[in-house]
Amino acid sequence: MAFGRKALPPAYAAREKFLKRLDAQGVHYAREAAQPVVRIPYNGEHFRDVVFSFVFDEDGLSVGLRVFSIAKFGRSQLDDAFEFCNRMNSEFRWMRFFVDGDRELTASADAIVTADTCADVCRQLLARAVGIVDSVCKELN
Repeated sequence: MAFGRKALPPAYAAREKFLKRLDAQGVHYAREAAQPVVRIPYNGEHFRDVVFSFVFDEDGLSVGLRVFSIAKFGRSQLDDAFEFCNRMNSEFRWMRFFVDGDRELTASADAIVTADTCADVCRQLLARAVGIVDSVCKELN
């Protein structure tokens, strides 16, 4: 830490390490000033304009990945949507799928990180999540 510089809270320090990795790889993202959150818009082979949101816990030792609005279901499709989520949850180990209150397919994953592993773990989580969401969207279509 440089003299006279205020230390970042752990959640923001973890976020900054991840952002440095994204910058080095040329990945576009948006960050929220008031929260330790990073949003990465992504297009896959079988999905478009899906945002992968990383939310860093206050202690900087864990991160949640949330992927909202993967697909939208009508009321008449809800039974099939729940069955689809159950099947995907049994097929994919690293992500959980559910239908949220807006009837949208949502995915989530969580990871434990340290100051030294944060950037690597988050980048690997993003790569794995993109691949899984792409597979799920292919199956959904």
